Amino acid sequence: MRANDVLQVGPLRAGPGERIDGYLPAGELADGTPIRIPISLINGARPGKTLYLQAVSDGDELNGLAVAREVLRRIDPAALTGRLIVVPITNVPAFHAHQHTNPLDGKKLNRCFPGKRNGSSSERIAYVLFQQAVVRADLCLDLHQGSVRPMIDEVRVRVGKEGPLYRECMELARVFGIGYVLDERGPRGQLARAAPARTTPGWRPLRSCTPPHHAGSHRAPHLPRPDPPRAAAAPRPPA
Repeated sequence: MRANDVLQVGPLRAGPGERIDGYLPAGELADGTPIRIPISLINGARPGKTLYLQAVSDGDELNGLAVAREVLRRIDPAALTGRLIVVPITNVPAFHAHQHTNPLDGKKLNRCFPGKRNGSSSERIAYVLFQQAVVRADLCLDLHQGSVRPMIDEVRVRVGKEGPLYRECMELARVFGIGYVLDERGPRGQLARAAPARTTPGWRPLRSCTPPHHAGSHRAPHLPRPDPPRAAAAPRPPA
């Protein structure tokens, strides 16, 4: 097995046809308790592109966690062409505090990418994820939802028309098949804006449900089939 056949993120290594589950260290609490980010690596039996998928960067947006778990349940490494890096809970401190922002620094994690090595808690988490995982990917998905606010299902492309890989990001957004694409440059620190600057087509599928019809529901995104790849779905016209 060649060295470049191995998918490595931090201390975790997955060979072809393997799945590895573990944690990335991302700082510690004041009492020395480590902050660990759960992560799963799936290295397909055949080489291909690498997809980075993260959820719960806002600690109270939990639908993406269910989507990430469903993706991990469905994917068989032996039948997969390509690789998956899945982070089901990104903002661990906010998740445990049952709140939107990180209680350790009061910051919104999705305003901290690509992060700072010696920054605050959120900046360190963003730095670890970006430097050890995101930069190893070809495609980047950041799962969000509308929280308690009514919103339509939409995909958000946040790189801006003048930004790097704009056309590739729009093409990726259409694969989701939702029909609504928010095409607007995002604020500084958003993963969907920071990732394309590092040559990763980054976008944010905003999996939201508008009460009362689908409140609290979720469904997995239209991912390409493991083998053979699925053709991009045509966007649905607005209702």
